[in-house]
Amino acid sequence: MFDFVRRNTKFFAAPLFLLIIVAFVMVGVDGYKGFITKGASVATVDGKSITQEEWDQAHKNEVDRIRASGVNVDPKLLESEKAKQATLDQLIQAKLVQAYIQRNHLATTDARLAGELQKIPVIASLKKADGTLDYDKYKQLLAAQGLTPTAFEAQFRNELTGRQVFAALAASDFLVKSNAQLAWQAYGQQREVELQYFDPKDYLSKVSVTDAEAKAYFDAHNENFKSEEKVDVEYLLLSADAIAKQVVISDAELKDYYEKNASQLASKEERRASHILIAADKDLPSAEREKVKAKALGILNQVKSNTSSFAKLAKQYSDDPGSASKGGDLDFFARGAMVKSFEDAVFSMEKGKISDLIATDYGFHIIQLTDIKKPSVPSLESMRAKLEKELRSALAQKKFAEMAEILASSVYEEPDSYVGAAKKLAINPVRVSGLVNLAGSTQDAVAGNQKVRDWIFGNAATVKTNSEPIDLSPTQIVSVRVLAHSPSVPLDYSQAKSEVYKLLANQKASVLARDAANAKAIFLGQKDDRIGSTVTVSRASKDLPEVVKDAVMRVSTAKLPAIQKVDLPQGGGAVVVVRKILEAPSNAGGSNRVAQARLAAEGDAFYQSLKTEFKVSTKK
Repeated sequence: MFDFVRRNTKFFAAPLFLLIIVAFVMVGVDGYKGFITKGASVATVDGKSITQEEWDQAHKNEVDRIRASGVNVDPKLLESEKAKQATLDQLIQAKLVQAYIQRNHLATTDARLAGELQKIPVIASLKKADGTLDYDKYKQLLAAQGLTPTAFEAQFRNELTGRQVFAALAASDFLVKSNAQLAWQAYGQQREVELQYFDPKDYLSKVSVTDAEAKAYFDAHNENFKSEEKVDVEYLLLSADAIAKQVVISDAELKDYYEKNASQLASKEERRASHILIAADKDLPSAEREKVKAKALGILNQVKSNTSSFAKLAKQYSDDPGSASKGGDLDFFARGAMVKSFEDAVFSMEKGKISDLIATDYGFHIIQLTDIKKPSVPSLESMRAKLEKELRSALAQKKFAEMAEILASSVYEEPDSYVGAAKKLAINPVRVSGLVNLAGSTQDAVAGNQKVRDWIFGNAATVKTNSEPIDLSPTQIVSVRVLAHSPSVPLDYSQAKSEVYKLLANQKASVLARDAANAKAIFLGQKDDRIGSTVTVSRASKDLPEVVKDAVMRVSTAKLPAIQKVDLPQGGGAVVVVRKILEAPSNAGGSNRVAQARLAAEGDAFYQSLKTEFKVSTKK
């Protein structure tokens, strides 16, 4: 038991501490250094703005949190527009809840705040021997996250108040168990079906388009045929990664960095101990706990009378299944791996000594310290690669910040050229020719960035002056300039002819494909033939077009086989034949999933009502 808890301490503590950090997606001590217009508003909630700066800082914090959690995520996904929009949605939701709390005068008492803080393992572990909080360590813990006690407690108080809102929402939801089970059966039901698709491209060879048809269609829809808006641009990109590749580190610099960080590089002192646990839950009545303590004292006397019998007595009496079979051995561990009272005893003992009884929430422990592994500092050579990488990154970030200031001032001092900025920064501008509009694409990652495209195709498209520095990521800043702009203009028939022919051919082929699907469905209704491939479909299926899945699950199964013809949104059609109904797979948590889905829907409805009540608007 104790060995299991010790080995899984981080597993239990990390998610709880992560909950604290999530609450601070909008909090940070260091001001954001982005080169954007600080007052730019991207959304308003109840008349209060969410600025571009606040959004960027929140997303940076969220990305940092995800990376710190150890989750392996593609960096491109973290910086995608979808991910950034999710952060903005979180900000809006947080502002909505805060507005609701203020309007309804909700609050969390000091007593509840203190009680909830003490439930957080990493904070509870900071208690001193007399039960009071070690405030210095508490401040150090928060400082490591860029927080102060005042900011942390204020935000945590807001989070607790927000929990009250959703606790009340959850309490108001009532779902009869039988209804939940019925809903799960309906949701989880599967259907064995045959599928056959009719793709328009398979019918292209059977259609033809005359010039008269094409000309008539063009004349009726000529407003739909326009050239793409295009621009030629050049940009000046400042990248911390590129700077890092140019950083040269001397042996003297590396040695100095090594010596300054030696204490952090040193391994922690580790101790090896064995223990005998006589289990006694902390909630046991005092009289029963005293009986267990008396038993433990008896075993302690046996151990002290013959220290060589420790392993034998551990196998005989210890209630810790993880270590009893090994004679109580817990192997080596450093500080922070055990509960505090146990750890304090181990790290105050001399090698070979036996402790007195040590009480914890698990019971009473008899400890024998079997070995001590003193901390050691790895050599410079063994750490060279790691230290060079760290130092190079640190120097590159410093240089990046300095060069960012130069870029910011240079693009304003010489607004219609990058000659001066490029010379000062020793980087060459990049020219991108024929960058297409938002609906198009480009092979250039910088020119394809949504922030860059927004600037290019906004009111700056014809300005031909340097843009303000645009923050692409924490390590990339760019200024972009339009060299030439070709607006979208109507095409004449000769220019649009090939596109019109292709469009009409696809339309005709789609009609043939849908007619073929309809004929097949009618034929199957008269003759029970097998078609296509057999698949099992449920509402959770992800490998089918939504319209096909919806048709399969909606068709009446009063008489089987049930046949349904489906028009596909991209053209063509499909025929589905439901052959068999399969009950929902057994799932003990199915009812809970239904309840959770209902609660999620309630929460979404609550947010939607708040959006109406507090008037949310977005500019992105």
